[in-house]
Amino acid sequence: MSPDGYVQKLKWISEKFVVLWDEQFKRGWLVNGTSALLHLLRQSLESNRTDKFKSAFLFKPELIKESPSPHTADAAIEFFLNDTNMKLEIYAEKGEMYDEETVGDASQSGNLFKRKRTYFRVEDRVEHLCDILEHIFLHQIDIAGQNGVKLKLQARKLLEGWDFKNLAIDQGPFFPCVATLQAFGNGWVDFTRSVHAVTLIGRGFGEIIRPEYPSSLCTRWAELPIGNYYLAACVSTLRDIMELYGDEGANPMRLSENIIWHNPTKVFEACRCKKKFGEAHSDIVQILWPSMLAHILPKKNPVPLGDHGAVIFGHNSYFNWQWKDTGNPVKGGPPLPMEESEIQFHDSALGLSEGTSPGRENEDIAALGSQPSGYGSSSEPLPHTTVSESTSFYGIGQPTASVEASEQRELTLARQDDQRKKSTLAPGMFRSLMGRLSKH
Repeated sequence: MSPDGYVQKLKWISEKFVVLWDEQFKRGWLVNGTSALLHLLRQSLESNRTDKFKSAFLFKPELIKESPSPHTADAAIEFFLNDTNMKLEIYAEKGEMYDEETVGDASQSGNLFKRKRTYFRVEDRVEHLCDILEHIFLHQIDIAGQNGVKLKLQARKLLEGWDFKNLAIDQGPFFPCVATLQAFGNGWVDFTRSVHAVTLIGRGFGEIIRPEYPSSLCTRWAELPIGNYYLAACVSTLRDIMELYGDEGANPMRLSENIIWHNPTKVFEACRCKKKFGEAHSDIVQILWPSMLAHILPKKNPVPLGDHGAVIFGHNSYFNWQWKDTGNPVKGGPPLPMEESEIQFHDSALGLSEGTSPGRENEDIAALGSQPSGYGSSSEPLPHTTVSESTSFYGIGQPTASVEASEQRELTLARQDDQRKKSTLAPGMFRSLMGRLSKH
């Protein structure tokens, strides 16, 4: 369990990690827990601003105190530690009526009725969202086991997670859902499982990690490409992960107990098309590899990591190996993309009891040389991306996901029937999780 106290809870969540998976554009971002918490907060406030109770909504975004260092992965921490931000009012609550007797001469004596007004504030919403995330993280750890060992028999293509908007707007009870990955995305699943990362699934997250200077980059890598099942992460986030789970000083770098980081070419350098007009684009995608097969890889000098920049994980065209649904990687490239997948319910390990299975030296490249778009600045969404108005309305973070109602979206969440809820979702901690979250 996380410790008591607001700051202690934030510290606990900051050492957890979240995959924000965009099911519309088949790409994801690995962020720290506090960044994910800020995205959830922004979505929840934006929903309150436009729902049927908007006349009671008191929140004034212009009163927000922005982070003094917006273009960092830890900007969310500064936002949550700002007392002005936390005291901002969201709703007025029922006041307490009391009478006050005044004693004096006859002309001044009497009873004076007063009302003590209380408010539901941003800090109250943050603590509620922290409570939801805490239970989901603890459930993930319980189900996955150490280094994700309990999920080894779970097919990699089944990306287990939770509906982003359902959590943000507190539309409980909450049930796990699964996004179906194609083979191109299988390569990073073992890694996220090994560090107990929770997946939040939505649509239209916008550019959560983007270049600080996009004009210096080629069109291919100025934004995280869509449809390739890539996972992007800031270098600072990866260093935090290695401090907790791996070894940055190892060669090759060990991201977790059983996953190493392999760069088929180089880690940081400009795309070939920027060096010579007409050249094909470089493939800058990095490889996550099982440490038990490290002897297969060629020896390379370790690459020093700075505090800035980001990398992309997934399939690299120069690395002729593929991750199937289970087992170690095998020789050969992954199959060509199949028809677009949709989110649906599977018998994922999130709902089953244990044992049930159904060349770059230079740091000026974008997705490998980018920083998170700043909290406090707006971000330009991709064409046709549904981005919440909070991009300009709140000014406290990245564009947050706007997940449409189920009847309006391609993305569908198939709920389990009542009998399945009893037999599949009841074991152990999950019963407790569902019971507690459904009360909020």
